[in-house]
Amino acid sequence: MAEKKLKIDIITPKQILFSGEADLVNVPGMQSPFEVLYNHAPIVSALERGMIRIADQKQGEQKFVSSPGFIEVLNNKVSILVEKAENMDSLTILAIDKRIAVINNKLMQTEINEAEKISLNKDLDFEEYCKKIISKAV
Repeated sequence: MAEKKLKIDIITPKQILFSGEADLVNVPGMQSPFEVLYNHAPIVSALERGMIRIADQKQGEQKFVSSPGFIEVLNNKVSILVEKAENMDSLTILAIDKRIAVINNKLMQTEINEAEKISLNKDLDFEEYCKKIISKAV
């Protein structure tokens, strides 16, 4: 008998951050977090920024901090599309502080246009959110 697993992908514009199978995924829905299990009804839903938790009895648990995005569930395939996401295992306060410093330096440059400022401010907001999450986890 085949194992009843979800096929899960976390996709950003820059990369596929996670691609694998698991027993469940928990995501930050717009109204509240929700969980997807095998044979979940088809849905498309918006996601808030927050924690994505992927759990599997054999592989353990992985956690990702993500920006807002969308989730699609169809035939046991879960596609999570977000602008930014980071694996919690790879986040450190030192690395986040360095990225925040780089963003702040770019924001200080006078030659950046309004679109670049908006993008950098989004990046800064995400990094500060990651730092807040990591600080709570430590």
